[in-house]
Amino acid sequence: MPRLLLLLSLALLMAGCSSVRVTQDYEKTADFASYQAFAWSEPRHVETGDPRLDDPLLHARIQRAIETELTARGYRFVPAAEADLLVRYHALVQGRIETSRSSVTLGTGYWWRRAGVGVAMDYPYGSREYDEGSLLIDFLSPASGELVWRGTGVRSVEDTPSSEERDRVVADVVKRVLDQYPPRK
Repeated sequence: MPRLLLLLSLALLMAGCSSVRVTQDYEKTADFASYQAFAWSEPRHVETGDPRLDDPLLHARIQRAIETELTARGYRFVPAAEADLLVRYHALVQGRIETSRSSVTLGTGYWWRRAGVGVAMDYPYGSREYDEGSLLIDFLSPASGELVWRGTGVRSVEDTPSSEERDRVVADVVKRVLDQYPPRK
């Protein structure tokens, strides 16, 4: 039983450290209920010049995850001439520095009929550098080529030891981004 609790605690800790923050934006006049079929736009993704991101294996993972997620939601993958939506994505990695701070507040007040005064202090007590990855998934109108929906997922990028783990991370980010689609007005 203690081993099970340890494994569960470790899993929760890892899940908490690798959370995905998602956002979306969309064209307010788009009729999302009418979209039933999708195809890849050209280009499917935008080259970045960063070899970590312009990796054919990474692109295959992202494309496979998007196709899997959309077909599981009832959308059909069709040739571009038959599509209601064209899909494209962007990936990027940015270096970040997180600084932890501590503070004490200055103020006066009464508590149990006694006056008190506090002193303010604000000081950093540590920092860490890390990479933050973003995946933007775009849906475009085939007729106009205009963007109708964009979903974004952002999470810290850790070294993933295996191909299977990379598949899982990409699939998780794609799912969380596409969980926002269609937008609920």
